[in-house]
Amino acid sequence: MFGVRRALVADDSSANRVDLGKFLEWMGVKVVLAENGVKAIEIYERDPSFDIVVLGRMNAGMDSFTVAKLIRQFQVAKRPCIVGVGDLNDFSERTLKAGMDTFMVYPKPPEIRKEVTTKQNVLAFIKGGV
Repeated sequence: MFGVRRALVADDSSANRVDLGKFLEWMGVKVVLAENGVKAIEIYERDPSFDIVVLGRMNAGMDSFTVAKLIRQFQVAKRPCIVGVGDLNDFSERTLKAGMDTFMVYPKPPEIRKEVTTKQNVLAFIKGGV
């Protein structure tokens, strides 16, 4: 998937975390799941080799904006793409200020999920186009 081989997915919603993980695995990406922001930072500190970090809004312990800022502080030579996931109102210029590269709106209705089930739609989905 666009040169992405390893992803760290963090969301305090187990359903969202599993859905995002399965979606990326379907795209051929090896996924590591974190149940909250604190766990995501612990995982990233041990292994900063992720190509992409996907962060749900997370309120349990540490929000996604704080996680993104900390990852940017810890990053070594490799700069991961950090993607925020949530409702459209969740992410604005605050996303960029936190060090995230982009965000995607998490599709809830089944009719939207069907639109993002082809590999051709993934890039548009990640950029918020679907």
